[in-house]
Amino acid sequence: RAGNLSEVTTVYAILDNSAPVITGLKNSDIPTKTKHWIWNTEDSDTTVLCRHSVDQHPDGRPSGPFQDQNAIKISDIEGKSFLHVQCQDRTGNLSDVISVYAILDKSPPKIIGLANDDTPCKIKKWEWQSVDNDPNITYRYVIDHQPVTYPAGAFSNQTAAQVSAPDGKWFLHVQAKDTAGNLSKLFTVSAIIDNRAPVLKGLTNDLIPKKLKAWQWFAIDNDP
Repeated sequence: RAGNLSEVTTVYAILDNSAPVITGLKNSDIPTKTKHWIWNTEDSDTTVLCRHSVDQHPDGRPSGPFQDQNAIKISDIEGKSFLHVQCQDRTGNLSDVISVYAILDKSPPKIIGLANDDTPCKIKKWEWQSVDNDPNITYRYVIDHQPVTYPAGAFSNQTAAQVSAPDGKWFLHVQAKDTAGNLSKLFTVSAIIDNRAPVLKGLTNDLIPKKLKAWQWFAIDNDP
């Protein structure tokens, strides 16, 4: 009542009703041996915590406490895996659950369609394919006279080869690779090439008249 005035006191508060927005995540359709996800958040609050889960369910939801984490690496899962991420700011605003997937592949392709051929032939044609979850398999091969040889060089889509000369036992060595880089076991088969005609021996003209003539002959050839 005496008219004394206090000093002016000013205070402020931060109101935040906006949920964090998760960015930086997208699906990965290319098979890999490992997957490393990193995500960011957009929010007015500089302190945002997140939680995540990894499973095989597209509609999964993370649970448990929120942590200061924005990355995860997985490598021990085979097939299509989903990452689910949810974030929360200090006000308690929850982001939408963001779900993305990746395809992990640690299984090597298995080459099929090849077998040894012990029947001599003039030309040998081979064709092969693979059993694998990845449809994009590439191959490299070498043909030589060695029982064990690992092909070198680039992989390609070629699934056939042939050999016709020179004569002898030939070996085809094939190796496959999938998109993730998994290499198949070396697959080796053999074939025998023979383009040389047999040579008949033991027959000669007989100019002496006889009542009966018996002939005997044999052939010289690599094919027994």
